[in-house]
Amino acid sequence: MKDLIITGKRQKHELFALLTCFVLSNILNIIAIVTYHAPAWEVLTSIIYVICFTIFLYVVWIVLRIILYGIKRTFKKNQ
Repeated sequence: MKDLIITGKRQKHELFALLTCFVLSNILNIIAIVTYHAPAWEVLTSIIYVICFTIFLYVVWIVLRIILYGIKRTFKKNQ
């Protein structure tokens, strides 16, 4: 079986993408807290929901990249 090697550059890229999803989730959470006039304590108590939404965003990002890679590869074969 072939070994899979993930380079340091790829690891940093994926970590940055996950961090971006986490920051976006937190920003959306803070916007919701301000909009609904909830107490600031909600930022900490809703961290589980933020993490779940982060994972959801990351999975969506991965699926989009796979779709774009497939489309790009299809057009490359046709040329």
